[in-house]
Amino acid sequence: MNENIKLDTYEYLYSYLSDCFLECFGNGNRRGLMSMHRIANLVNSRKQPDSKNNMPGNSLIEVPTDLYGELKDTYVSRDDSYVSGTIGCAETSEEQLYGITNTVLLMYLSNQLSKEYKHKYNNELDIEKMEELKNNENKWLNVKDISLADAIATTYVLSKTEEEYNNYFSYGSRIDNEGKNTFVMDLPYIGQICVHFGWEKKKEVILQRASDTVKTILEKKLELGQITEEQLNKVISELELNGVLPEYEGKLYEFVGSMPIEYIGENIKKYRKMIGNKLPEDITSEDIEKLKNAGLNERELYYFFIKIGASKDVLNEISIGSKNISLQSIQDATEGLTLGELNIATEDIKRTLIASKGKETLEI
Repeated sequence: MNENIKLDTYEYLYSYLSDCFLECFGNGNRRGLMSMHRIANLVNSRKQPDSKNNMPGNSLIEVPTDLYGELKDTYVSRDDSYVSGTIGCAETSEEQLYGITNTVLLMYLSNQLSKEYKHKYNNELDIEKMEELKNNENKWLNVKDISLADAIATTYVLSKTEEEYNNYFSYGSRIDNEGKNTFVMDLPYIGQICVHFGWEKKKEVILQRASDTVKTILEKKLELGQITEEQLNKVISELELNGVLPEYEGKLYEFVGSMPIEYIGENIKKYRKMIGNKLPEDITSEDIEKLKNAGLNERELYYFFIKIGASKDVLNEISIGSKNISLQSIQDATEGLTLGELNIATEDIKRTLIASKGKETLEI
């Protein structure tokens, strides 16, 4: 069905992630392109209010004492002792989640590294060095594009073949304020990650690769006995009907990345204790309300629940009430509708929100 797609292995992706990490941060003896001092300043700066995007501050963002150690644990700890073999075909859903995490982190870090080389290229005068810098920029940008396609494909497969992950991932495509296509994922336990696809044609190529990769993964899973032929046909039918990448339903709070780290600081520990150190699957609306009443703003709430591994449903419950609806946005969205069509659409919205919030009445 998809003979042109050769599936990568998790070991292969991890080797690239390790190389990317070393180039970015060094190994303790050799310095990387980004110093710990610079990264600490970057993380600290993201704690401040974002006036450009009308976002409050985020007091839950903290710089670890052992910054290099935490970066290393985040980006290069999930080696083949955690997950191995063909992408999308890990033996357990937990291993598959580790694999997706590795792939998304490679996507993010290779994107950062390509930007570093681009910046150096723009400030270099030596022709030979410029050529080397441009080659490195293009190399890591290509890795970013491939890992983005793999991240989309493997996330799609897990969400469609494992019932517990059917509505777990908060991710998808989003148009930024400049009209550019972006990919956003609220990566469980780590943070909110956003990268640009590039130009429109490039997005189409990435999504086509992701779609082809999904089909090849499904064939491999059928061969391994991980799914039935009926499951394969059902997922492919849905894929061809709706596409490989959903629209992002959450809300982007971290417009500028701060080098996401799988680190739980003292502030997060304090608020986690307030809700009894619950597991992600046990979170309730009352827990969200309790933390809101304790003083967390909407950005902090969203960040907190990503860091403790909450599902898409929990994150959407936070973001749905904070999305601003302006008169102009309503006018733009309803241009050309008759009054009757608008009334029908409004009733549909009411029913959807009532179902998602579990309420009997809702006023709009």
